[in-house]
Amino acid sequence: MLLKNFKYILIIIFMTKINVMSNSDLSVSLAQGYNADFMSGERSTLDVSLIHSLKEVFNISVFDISINSRLAIGVRYDKSSKLDKSYILPTDNEVFGESVVKYPAGLLIDPYISANARTQVTESMLIANKKKFKTAKFWDPITTQQSFGLAYSIKDSLLKNDIRIGLSLMQIRADLYTTLTNDPRTFHIKEKYKSKTGIDINNTLSYRIDKSATLTTKLSLFGDIENLDIWLVRFENDLNLMIWGYLGLIIRMNLFYDHNQMKKIQIQQSFRIGFITKI
Repeated sequence: MLLKNFKYILIIIFMTKINVMSNSDLSVSLAQGYNADFMSGERSTLDVSLIHSLKEVFNISVFDISINSRLAIGVRYDKSSKLDKSYILPTDNEVFGESVVKYPAGLLIDPYISANARTQVTESMLIANKKKFKTAKFWDPITTQQSFGLAYSIKDSLLKNDIRIGLSLMQIRADLYTTLTNDPRTFHIKEKYKSKTGIDINNTLSYRIDKSATLTTKLSLFGDIENLDIWLVRFENDLNLMIWGYLGLIIRMNLFYDHNQMKKIQIQQSFRIGFITKI
């Protein structure tokens, strides 16, 4: 009986008109630096970064389904007279996937449900006291999140802005790197799983300033219902300035705050020359 009903469901899906819109962006950038002076000694750096984002929107019957993914991976070569040896370290290091289902209710706001996952692409490391320490790896930790609420969108030829506000469940899983899951109150136990219930706010904006300049920002806020005085914050900003053909200047400023990682705001800022295109 179940198999028979499933067959009818498939027939209905394939008979339904499906409209698909796809948008894919790729940037490959390079930054190089060198200095040699009596104040800071001799140091040379080389950064290479690749970022690919994909968004596909499916209009199936009365539902709008969007699938978003973002892959960011980069590497830095750092050689300094203050270090015992040169290091190759990952910089941009993240893979993110999200699906959002909206029901266009014909009003100013639409109900939605969403699910996403975020983790590292490869091992993350930092240098402290001239030693290299591993801080994370693929799937360790991994953060998953499910939300439902209301969404509002603005779209024209220059501006696209999507705002979502809802209730959310968040899960964090880890194996070796338990900074985000461990409870410091139970010092004799290393917790490998943490769940939270909270308020989820997302604002994604893309603004074409002119033919050669595009600004993209994404603000994500999560407030734990048990402690709304502390919020998790991700504020990502990319300004792409086309110089010639596919060659452009990529100005990036990302701000993060997670009190379980650091008690102050984390900053990622860079100016890069790179290859920018839609694929």
